[in-house]
Amino acid sequence: MKAEEQIAKAEALARKYNREGWGSRASVLHAIYDIFKPDISYDSFILICSVLDGFHGVAAGFYEDGKGYGIPACGALCGGVAAFFMIKGKKEYPFPFWTEGMKPDGWITTAMNDKQSTPKSLAHEFLDHTKPLGYGGSYQIVSRFKEHFGHTDCMDLVKPYGHNITHDCFKNCHKMIIKTAGIVTRVILEYEKNPESLLLGDRNPLLYICRPENEV
Repeated sequence: MKAEEQIAKAEALARKYNREGWGSRASVLHAIYDIFKPDISYDSFILICSVLDGFHGVAAGFYEDGKGYGIPACGALCGGVAAFFMIKGKKEYPFPFWTEGMKPDGWITTAMNDKQSTPKSLAHEFLDHTKPLGYGGSYQIVSRFKEHFGHTDCMDLVKPYGHNITHDCFKNCHKMIIKTAGIVTRVILEYEKNPESLLLGDRNPLLYICRPENEV
């Protein structure tokens, strides 16, 4: 099946599952589960859906003085990132990334003890060592979602509709769920073709806080 056909199928499945009541996270996750068929039993898949439900913005986020705290990210986006790692995540714990890095002669200690290190060089060192974990995939999903919809925060996304319990808002959420399934499918296919193409860009938090004006 060609890439565009897989993306269209993922979007159609997300539409189907959302209409059947699977919710934003589970609809995206189910579409990706069906397309890529991971070695995960259906019972285990349902458990993953249940785990993700705890990240629902209504339950896990709150707003104070106009600022969001907790986990107020869009549910479709949360499900999308989880779906990527369901398919492409490293099935190993603990990660050598940490076990090797934290040794007395490991890369983390060595880099921190290097007197020539700067916050930015340490951030790049960290990011270079995370490449095998596939974090570029989740970064690209979030970045592309933001570029397409303008926001990633649930409340920012529903502001144009006044509040979230409206027909128009639910219709918009439905469209975002469908589109997100397509974004995730495209990112997974790109990752399968060339993992190095999905990089953590300069807008990631580690490099953002190391902007020149913040370096010491």
